[in-house]
Amino acid sequence: MTKNTVNFTYYKTMVSLKQELQVLDYFGAFCVFISFFVIILIISVTCILWFCVSPTDDVTVFAKWNLLRRKRSYDVKVEQRPLNQPVSKRGVVVAAAAFRTTAATTTTTTSQITPPYLPKQQPATVEDEQNSCVLERTELRKRDMNELWDQSLPVSHMSLAKLSRLKQLLYLRNVTDVTLNRYNVRALPSLDGLIFPRYSVTLEMMGSQIRPSGLKICRLVETINMMTVADEVLPSVSTFNGMFGYHLVRQSDSEVVLTLNEADAMSIFQACSKLAVVLPDNPGHFNVELFLPYLEEFTKITLWLPPEKYNRAKQLSKKLLSNQCYLISPKACNNLRAAETLAIPGKGRELINGVIRQGEAVVHKYVDTLAMLRDPVRSFLFGYNGQTCGVVQWKRFSLLNNYLKGFRLGELTLLTGPFGCGKKTFLCEYALDLCDQNMVTLWCGLELPSIRVVATMIEQYARYNLSTSFDDQRRISQGSLATAIIRLLAIEYHASAQDVQHVVIDNALLIHDCSSQTFTELKRFASSKNLHITAIVHPKKVPLILLLQFHLLPIEFYQEVENPIATISAYSIYSSLIGAYEADNILQITTHINKNQQQQCELEKYLQIWKNRNVGELLIGCLVEMHFDPLSKCHSLVMRKKKIRPGCVD
Repeated sequence: MTKNTVNFTYYKTMVSLKQELQVLDYFGAFCVFISFFVIILIISVTCILWFCVSPTDDVTVFAKWNLLRRKRSYDVKVEQRPLNQPVSKRGVVVAAAAFRTTAATTTTTTSQITPPYLPKQQPATVEDEQNSCVLERTELRKRDMNELWDQSLPVSHMSLAKLSRLKQLLYLRNVTDVTLNRYNVRALPSLDGLIFPRYSVTLEMMGSQIRPSGLKICRLVETINMMTVADEVLPSVSTFNGMFGYHLVRQSDSEVVLTLNEADAMSIFQACSKLAVVLPDNPGHFNVELFLPYLEEFTKITLWLPPEKYNRAKQLSKKLLSNQCYLISPKACNNLRAAETLAIPGKGRELINGVIRQGEAVVHKYVDTLAMLRDPVRSFLFGYNGQTCGVVQWKRFSLLNNYLKGFRLGELTLLTGPFGCGKKTFLCEYALDLCDQNMVTLWCGLELPSIRVVATMIEQYARYNLSTSFDDQRRISQGSLATAIIRLLAIEYHASAQDVQHVVIDNALLIHDCSSQTFTELKRFASSKNLHITAIVHPKKVPLILLLQFHLLPIEFYQEVENPIATISAYSIYSSLIGAYEADNILQITTHINKNQQQQCELEKYLQIWKNRNVGELLIGCLVEMHFDPLSKCHSLVMRKKKIRPGCVD
């Protein structure tokens, strides 16, 4: 009995233990299930947040994807419904919401918001994440743009009702199909809109391989009571994607008309066969300087913007080359756009041509702007047009190149100095040096006979005194003289007739009624005919006592005691020399009597540059010594670092 009781007790204990173990198994399984469920829930929420939330858009990607999905299903239903069946209001709202184009939502495409698109890994920083997203979106949108352009159809495939409605809404009713084909306008694959391509290269450059760099899509959208047009720009509205009509540009085109609407551009092209290009209508989203290089090749740019945007046309003309810009004012176009002007029956073409001819120049023809001066200044600084370095350089007097920088056309140079210092002899060699370099020279000898001038030049050219050798005389008499020196008062007539580049006037004071007005006319003649005039002018004798008596000298003269003669020359040059104010360059030969060790007087000559208006520097402190060879009658210039000493004879 006792043994059976013990066995029964042991059996009950084992049963209760088994029941407890079963309860523990159920509880453990329940805990594992709950843990697994929580983990799955956390992962799901994380994926949904990662997929749905976009850091750059105002609405979630999931909402956009849902709207586009509903729009596609709605389009299928609309295509399948009978013509007399009304469109549901809910579907219209969904369609309008899905294709509403704003600055925030235009940068997202269907390929971006499809569920398979997920980033592989998260960038290290927020900036890197944003940059990578922008790059990926740009590439995806370009891919979508290329696919859409490849799938586009000719405009003739559209139904007549939709095409007529689109033309009416886009002001294209008077634009022919030929003009649409010239601008490569095509229809959407769904045949409910038009595609206006934008180009950054020309058809002349690329040929048949040309592809648009941007697309503007105008799609018909049916609202409750009317049909409207929704615009969309690919790949992005915030970047420069070329210009509509730019592919028609040729190298021979020098004139272009700029508009802000495709209909206006095609209307101008159809009416007057002038090249018309459409500028992007959103200059606030990108740098306007991006499309300016595309317009530099044109010599005339006409801006015909809508009348309500005339102020914007003025602002745009300031950034373009102002000397090439012409504005169409609202008064000139009667407050009409080009497309509206073309729609006027019987007069549209003539009115468009007249409006373009009445374009107002942005800058007056006598006013120069910085944009107009850009190329001339560049040529002046680098010597492209001979304004800085001159057309030729002196060979016999190479030292002058350091100060005058060369022989320039369009200037007036005066050579002065005391009587008997050798001005004419120096000027003969000066002109001969330029004649040696094919500078056509007209010598107007009003004082010396032409025979004497020619004889001096021949000896200077030979660098030998020919009058001492009989053989040289025979050689000259037997040879032919190719230089013609004409003594004429009608300088302007002969200079124009013989294409002269250098006019030399021996003593301009002998010209009839010589005054400052005479030198003004000479300066005008040199500038207008683009030649150089060099004239000898003798200084007037102005006694020093008169200058002191009437206080005509500045106060610096009375303070200068070490070098009084040099001061008199500096301040009396303009009062004693006629034409000093009109001249561009003033060269003066000064003389100085010096005694050598044998107490013999020697005459020293120096060349000074008192005026150098256009380029270079003056030559006052450091004088150029002139060495004269009486046999060849030639001069040589040598730099001497010395001052003028008292006792100079000036």
